[in-house]
Order: sequence, then structure tokens, then C-alpha cells
Amino acid sequence: KIPEGVNDGEVRGALLKRHSIEVGGGLGDLKGKVWRVGLMGESSTEGNVLLFLSALGRIVAEQGVQLDVKAGIATASERLRGQEA
Repeated sequence: KIPEGVNDGEVRGALLKRHSIEVGGGLGDLKGKVWRVGLMGESSTEGNVLLFLSALGRIVAEQGVQLDVKAGIATASERLRGQEA
């Protein structure tokens, strides 16, 4: 779910322009409400997942959402390595 006050198009545009990460917007009733992230198969390496989370966290934070990007990345890294967070 896209956080309240976050501009869907601006976030997706910044991800593409600054990080070459393309994220799909929601379709139909979900337009402007969710992002569709393709991190499957060869794209689902730990490095790609953490790069995406880092980039998304920074860009969303620039729009005024308070979040702990470092904690999110640490938790994701632990999970990807099969450790309990």
C-alpha cells in the first residue's frame, strides 16, 4: 500500500531516473494505491532486493514519510540469509 501523501508517479519516476529501477503502478481499482515490484527469478538476488528497498526508502522519505530505512534493510537482509529478524 502506498503511504498517505506519497505521490505514486513521482516515486516511480525517481526510481527509474535515479536508479534504473522500473516499478509498475496499480491497475484498475488499485491505481495509485499499490506498486507492482518485479523481484522474481534472476532479479531476486539479495543485492537487487536491498538496492530496491534502499532506493525506495530514500525516495519515500524525501516525500515526508518517516521510516527507518536502515532497520528495514537489516531485517530484509537477515530474512534473505535465512536468519530470524
